[in-house]
Amino acid sequence: MRVAHEALLTHWERARLQIAADRRDLRVRARLEMDEARWREAQPQDRDGLLLPPGRRLAEGEELLARRRTELDPPLVSFIGASVRAAREADRRRIRVRRYVTAALGAAAIVAAGFAAVGWYEQRQAVAANETVGVVQRLDRHTSDIGTRPQRSLLLSVYAASLSRDIPGGKALGAIDGLRQQLRVTGGRPVPGHEKSTNAAAFSSDGRWLATGSDDGTIRLWNLMDADPTRQSVRIGRHDGAVRGLAFSPDGTWLISSGADGKLRFWRRTAEGASAGPVFSGREHGPIQTFAISPNGDWLVFGTQNGNVCIWKLSAAGPAEAPCEIGKQKGPVTRVQFSPNRLRKKSRFWKNGHETGSQREPRSN
Repeated sequence: MRVAHEALLTHWERARLQIAADRRDLRVRARLEMDEARWREAQPQDRDGLLLPPGRRLAEGEELLARRRTELDPPLVSFIGASVRAAREADRRRIRVRRYVTAALGAAAIVAAGFAAVGWYEQRQAVAANETVGVVQRLDRHTSDIGTRPQRSLLLSVYAASLSRDIPGGKALGAIDGLRQQLRVTGGRPVPGHEKSTNAAAFSSDGRWLATGSDDGTIRLWNLMDADPTRQSVRIGRHDGAVRGLAFSPDGTWLISSGADGKLRFWRRTAEGASAGPVFSGREHGPIQTFAISPNGDWLVFGTQNGNVCIWKLSAAGPAEAPCEIGKQKGPVTRVQFSPNRLRKKSRFWKNGHETGSQREPRSN
């Protein structure tokens, strides 16, 4: 019987492997039971440090629990389960920490990139400012020939002063002082009379009259044929608010003004100056914001606060009102202009400095 048993163990491979596995499980179980006993007998605050650590021992415990759970004592099952849960929680903590670290590094990289961008921008600004200073200095050297080339020197001084506005640190003062010097040398006389700043002006086509409009709402005419045109002026009327625009009709019959009150006023030229004519307020189209006269003087175009663009026939008798049907845009019309090419006869209109449309001028009869 013994010989048969030994022969069975020697030649039946499956039985031999099963017995080897059982022996291994018994050894693992014995080690785990010793670990479980130490864990159970320890103080509650010390038990976490006696659980199975991640690695081979924990893997052996999980494998034994999966294959022989029903054969294990409940305390040992609880011990292995607590070790598995603790290991998984530690893994989750490590993942969270890794994510936090990654996010922090990403945020630090973004902040660093932002500082780098700001530094690059400031460097570019400094380089541009230095280049502008160099240009202004070169222009200053070329504005000294005021006696022989006054117009060129004055234009260069204006350009230098305009560039100097972008130079930090008060370096623009030199260019502005240079412009003042050029203006003193080349002449020019002020035209007093308005109580506030003058912000609109127009010359009649015959060169006899200068019209000026002010923030105080008044309009004045200056006779350029006088020996001293600045000695006196004629106050022809006013707007209820600042004057925004002035224009003479090409035939000199009309002076047209627009103001902050949203009205368009017509002033008929007379020998002594001008007399009041029609007044238009835009009515249902909203306050009038801007206007222009065609080069041949036959048409008047104006834009309104409501976005309408209107073209009216203009004659010596005055403007002929017509429906505003040529165009409408969203938002106020801030500028209109006729094409100087009379063959094309087209008006253009803008919003916030950008052209938004155009309209061909009606044909003259």
